[in-house]
Amino acid sequence: MKNLYKIVFGLALLFITTKVNAVAAPITYQTHVQDIGWQNPVSEGSISGTSGQSKRLEAIIINNNTGLTGDIIYKTHVQDIGWQTEVKNGETAGTSGQSKRLEAISINLTGVLSETYDIYYRVHVENFGWLDYAKNGEYAGTAGYAYRMEAIEIKLVNKNEPAPGNTINKYHEKQPSISYQTHLQGYGWQGVVGDSSISGTTGQNRRMEAIKIYLDNGAVGGNVVYQTHVQDIGWTSWTSNPNMSGTSGQSKRVEAIRISLTGDIANYYDIYYRVHSEGFGWLDYAKNGESSGTAGYGFRMEAIEIKLIKKGNQAPLNITNKYYEKQPSISYQTHLQGYGWQGVVGDSSISGTINQNRRMEAIKIYLDNGAVGGNVVYQTHVQDIGWTSWTSNPNMSGTSGQSKRVEAIKIGLTGDIANYYDIYYQAYIENIGWTGYNRNGEAVGSEGYSYRLEAIEIKLVKKGNQAPTLSDNTLFVKPMFIWYYDNGVKTLTNTKTGLVGRNVKKVIDISEHQGYIDWNRVKREADIDGVIVRVGFGSFTEDTKLAYNINELKRLGIPYGIYIFSYAENDTEANNEATGVLNMISKYSINPSLGVYYDLEDWALNSANSYSITKETYESMSNIFLSRIRASGYNAGIYTGVTFSNNRLNLNTRANINWVAQYYSKCEYIGNYRMWQYASDGYIPGINTRVDMNVMFY
Repeated sequence: MKNLYKIVFGLALLFITTKVNAVAAPITYQTHVQDIGWQNPVSEGSISGTSGQSKRLEAIIINNNTGLTGDIIYKTHVQDIGWQTEVKNGETAGTSGQSKRLEAISINLTGVLSETYDIYYRVHVENFGWLDYAKNGEYAGTAGYAYRMEAIEIKLVNKNEPAPGNTINKYHEKQPSISYQTHLQGYGWQGVVGDSSISGTTGQNRRMEAIKIYLDNGAVGGNVVYQTHVQDIGWTSWTSNPNMSGTSGQSKRVEAIRISLTGDIANYYDIYYRVHSEGFGWLDYAKNGESSGTAGYGFRMEAIEIKLIKKGNQAPLNITNKYYEKQPSISYQTHLQGYGWQGVVGDSSISGTINQNRRMEAIKIYLDNGAVGGNVVYQTHVQDIGWTSWTSNPNMSGTSGQSKRVEAIKIGLTGDIANYYDIYYQAYIENIGWTGYNRNGEAVGSEGYSYRLEAIEIKLVKKGNQAPTLSDNTLFVKPMFIWYYDNGVKTLTNTKTGLVGRNVKKVIDISEHQGYIDWNRVKREADIDGVIVRVGFGSFTEDTKLAYNINELKRLGIPYGIYIFSYAENDTEANNEATGVLNMISKYSINPSLGVYYDLEDWALNSANSYSITKETYESMSNIFLSRIRASGYNAGIYTGVTFSNNRLNLNTRANINWVAQYYSKCEYIGNYRMWQYASDGYIPGINTRVDMNVMFY
């Protein structure tokens, strides 16, 4: 029986001991300590870690042994990382093998466990010692000071019972702060000043040349970044604490600044800043990367003030007039025949003349690039020279004093401005009129036609803004016309548009300007089908080579026609011109099988010129001339250019046109015509000058 009592007493003692141990250690925890590693687990209310050894805690594990449903959840604030994600019940919070200190901790309960207990904890921190108790997820420790946690104590307390000690001084979080210093003309680097202080000078006309900004980001991750707009450089690259932005030893002014926050701090704080600018004084506040100051005016920054403000706190109210940026602008002037250099005109203006037959001889283009780096470059296609070398603001392109026409131009942008702007331009060309718009270094004008450029318009357009419509009709390049036989049929084609005509005639027109022509060689080598000979001009001057040319053409049996260059201003003079032509026909027994042509085009004699003649006068004069020639039994019509016919002649007059001039790849005249003068610079064996070339279709 005594043995039975002993057995029962032993089992009861074992049950009581087990019960006591279970209640005595509802949670356990262990820490990973610098140079020691994982310590043994301790029960709640015990200290894990070290004190007085300057050793950091690096990780922690907390276990729930209560048997109650719910979890112990916890997270740590770790050096260079900040607050980590929560873990629970035996999982590791912190790091291992990275030598990173724990700085703070938060512990909480869930489920029935949280309904039964409150969890209290305190930590021993470098430079603070033991802090007060935190409770149920509150922060314990420090953040932003770079202080290590060295030990921890955790206690479970029955719900709503008193705390095990003081609970006031449990957590210290260092707030972020900003400081900065500037490099000033004549002073060099000034001392560092803090948030809301002024760095620089006012009223001393001293330029700011560089800045350094320092962020002590406290408990929050992230950095401060900044860039400056510098004289002759523009916006520098972004840099960060504690690097310099600007220049040193180059005497270059800072004109504007942008400052921003990166990383986690940008979620909690805004950075405001304002500058004192030459010509403006103190501007309003910019914030979070906005531009502050000026650009493009050449104004120096003289002082700056920076504020770090927690989101939701009172911020500066004046935020409107914080930045002034001068927009780029273009201007230009042209050197014109008989005028010299015209005055400078601005964007979208016309420089040059229209319908005055004056050649452009040179151009200067000026770019005020405002706040944007870069330049304008341009080159011209000049008579007898071709394309000149590229030049730039404010140099001349073209010639002066050489009486050479500009025939085409290219204009482009270089540097940073080319990333933000396009440059558009169109030109007014002899015999063509206005080209369409081209842009950014592409050509407008003509090549190979000997057409003068007479006027130009240039536009600087910000990318994305409304811009002129680009055109295919910007550069008129003279095509190569090729005569050949296709299965024995004479054919004309050109390298741009292809076939011009099949079973057509090759005809030239000549005057005294060609001098003495070796007609035997022309007959032998040129393979021409006819010649149009000038009989004279006005009322009446005989062409000095008329007799020679007519006699040679008769001798060699080459078909020919004749024309007169008209200077008539009224019906009487037109009638006199008809009389002159008929007199020449009679005098030299001319048989114009290819027709008689009345040449109407622009002219100038002394102070008079053809621009004073109305469309109705042209109609009357041409009717008088043609009627008299036709009454004498000859085929007669009008010779003129496409542009002249469109602008100067009415429909009644145009009905008599049968010979049209247009030095282009195709004839764009709308109406019937027999012959097209397609070039003025043909080469014909036996003739020492260039010759007008024509194709006769019937």
